[in-house]
Amino acid sequence: MTRIGLILGLGLAVTACAKPPEVIAKGELGALRGKRVALLTVPQTSGPADQPVMTRLQALGAQPAGDKPEMLIQVALSDLPTAVGVSGGAGAEETPKAWIAAPGRSRMGGARPGQSLSVVALDAATGLPAYQVTATDHRKAFDAKTLARLLDAALPVTPPAS
Repeated sequence: MTRIGLILGLGLAVTACAKPPEVIAKGELGALRGKRVALLTVPQTSGPADQPVMTRLQALGAQPAGDKPEMLIQVALSDLPTAVGVSGGAGAEETPKAWIAAPGRSRMGGARPGQSLSVVALDAATGLPAYQVTATDHRKAFDAKTLARLLDAALPVTPPAS
């Protein structure tokens, strides 16, 4: 019995220490509230994150667009290289250099692949980004649970406490 208790205790400790996804956002998510939004995609292509992102935006107060969207939404779901990080703000003088995705490391120090979800809301009138967010997570494999973690980090239904 002691061995089983030890294994369960270690399992709980490892899962309790799971690192949340890294998030870098620019702009205010509230800028989408009440706006008519439409997904901006290449014709006849759809990614696994497109519909979940649109559903989440509607839960946050955005409205489905009819003929004239106010915001166009770009969604990108990517696998990140194992030992390569992605730096944000490269070339931008007003923002500090920050990791969008630091190189992933397992608990044993080995390189771990990652996944990234990026959502950009473009003002349909100007084409300029009104809100953009990138969430990254390092997991062994991509699955529905990883997509849910990235979606919760990038577009939280309840805003994080300040």
